[in-house]
Amino acid sequence: MKTDIPIDKAQYINHTISTPPSSTIQRKRYFELLLVSVTLPLILLLLGLISFLILVIDGKPVILQQPRLGLYQQRFLMYKFRTMMATTTDEQIPFDCASSGEPIYKSPNDPRVTRLGSILRRTSLDELPQLFNVLKGEMSLVGPRPLMPVFLPQLANWQLQRFKMTPGMTGWWQVNGRSHLPLHIHTEYDLYYIEHYSIWLDVKILFLTISTVISGDGAW
Repeated sequence: MKTDIPIDKAQYINHTISTPPSSTIQRKRYFELLLVSVTLPLILLLLGLISFLILVIDGKPVILQQPRLGLYQQRFLMYKFRTMMATTTDEQIPFDCASSGEPIYKSPNDPRVTRLGSILRRTSLDELPQLFNVLKGEMSLVGPRPLMPVFLPQLANWQLQRFKMTPGMTGWWQVNGRSHLPLHIHTEYDLYYIEHYSIWLDVKILFLTISTVISGDGAW
């Protein structure tokens, strides 16, 4: 599902984006913690069920810890359910390229993805453990895409502005194409989100994320 709001890369190349005041960011944090707390019983049930299925069907490890760059480029370990064969590591995962020449981390029909893993990816349930990153303050429910450190040298100076807000489990990038979007498009949508942030935008993105996940478009 797409929101059909055109975003021009040129508007950000020579422009320093404005960020929300600290009081607004604090309210965002309180809102997200309240939302997670209310849904915690269901979340724990799902986490337990998925963990059991992975352990029984695919074995250990159940949860992976992958390095990501967060607010102000601070490194943290992002949690995800394992969806690939146990012998696969981040370093072994090759990057595909879009027609623009930009790298894409994921690709459809990857032979290393397990049968259960493909279901988890298609439904985005593999990302549920990131709620613990949210509780720790390393991530938000909604925010810029959590970037892999390997991509950092490829970013231009204007793209570094994406680190002005805490990365999110979902975001403006996800409801506008998910894995279909190359890295530079992710950045433009990240910057659009930061500059136009509001609680209502977060609520809108959360609802759009539900529709996007149900449709399965761009998920692999």
